[in-house]
Amino acid sequence: MRLPSTRRAAREAATPRVLYVCTANQCRSPFAEHIARRATGSRPLLVASAGFRAAGERVPSTGLRVAEQRGLALERHRSRRIDDVDLDSFDLILTMERQHARDIVAAHPALAPRVFTVKQFDRWAAAHPRGAGRALGPWLDEAAADRPPADLLGISTQDDTFDPIASPAPAWIAMADELEEHAAALVRWINSPGVGTRASRRASRG
Repeated sequence: MRLPSTRRAAREAATPRVLYVCTANQCRSPFAEHIARRATGSRPLLVASAGFRAAGERVPSTGLRVAEQRGLALERHRSRRIDDVDLDSFDLILTMERQHARDIVAAHPALAPRVFTVKQFDRWAAAHPRGAGRALGPWLDEAAADRPPADLLGISTQDDTFDPIASPAPAWIAMADELEEHAAALVRWINSPGVGTRASRRASRG
C-alpha cells in the first residue's frame, strides 16, 4: 500500500542523507557511495557522491575491474560536480581529504558540524554515539558544534584516504578495503543510537 504523500515525505525527510566527496568523483567517493549503499541493505539511508572537477568522467579501467571483482557496478557512473549538489540537503558530508572539507566549510560555514573527512568521522563517532529520536543533521549541528577548527587545518595527510587514480590494482583494493570497514561502521552507528562500533573504536585508538 502506498503511503499518503505527506507521510511519505515525512519518512523521506527523516531518512539520513550522506554525501561522499573527493577530488574528481572518479575513484574514492563513487567507491564509498556504492559500498555504503550496499552495506545499508534495506535500512533507511540515502547515499550520494560528488567531486570538484569536471562532470561526466568515468571511473578508470583499473577501478572498474576492482569494483567488478567486489560486486560493485560502477561502469555507468559519471562524475558529478559538487557545485551541482544541494549540500544543505545532506545530514553528513564525508570527504576524502582535509582540503576537500576545508573548501566546503569555507563556502558553507553553517555546514561545518556536518563535514568531516572519512577518518575524522570514524574517530569522532567512537566518542559520540548517535543520538536517539533526532534527525541526523540537526543532531550533528549541536553534537559536533564544538569540534576544534584544527580538525580542518594543516597539511597533514593522516586524515586523508589515498587517491589510487594513477595506481595499480593493489592500491584500489586497499582503498576499497578501508571503505568497506568504514561503511559497515557508519551503518551500524546510524542505526544503533547510543551504541558504538568496533571499527570506530579502533579508529579512536589509531
